[in-house]
Amino acid sequence: MRKGNLTDLEQGLELIKEKIIEKSALTLEQTLERLSEKDSHIEIVELDKKPIGIHIWYGPYENEGESCYIWLGAIKDVGKGIGSEMIRLSLRNMRGLGYKRVYVKTKTKNILAKKALEKNGFKEYDIDSSGISYLKREL
Repeated sequence: MRKGNLTDLEQGLELIKEKIIEKSALTLEQTLERLSEKDSHIEIVELDKKPIGIHIWYGPYENEGESCYIWLGAIKDVGKGIGSEMIRLSLRNMRGLGYKRVYVKTKTKNILAKKALEKNGFKEYDIDSSGISYLKREL
């Protein structure tokens, strides 16, 4: 996994839009606005020098100076452990930057994402009426 740049973000948004229907209208400008004034990180997973996954996270989250939030992530081929490894490496980077806890949310029906998160120590702490599962993990 390597640190991504603006070009990676543009390409990664296409993968995100493809994999997450709710994000299909997300623009680069909206993404940059969301990440501005935050300690934001774009992380890219490659295979044979081709991007196969993207992870976007930032901190602090909800005015908690020691917490961060995994905002978006997508991988080309699910079910192969790539997402779980991507999460593991991101957690190491978060810890290295001094963050103490991380939050994420996903749809309850996204079984593979929940499995990868739980495999990496995330615990569900809430589910809302629209089927969104809220998870967090201490670092």
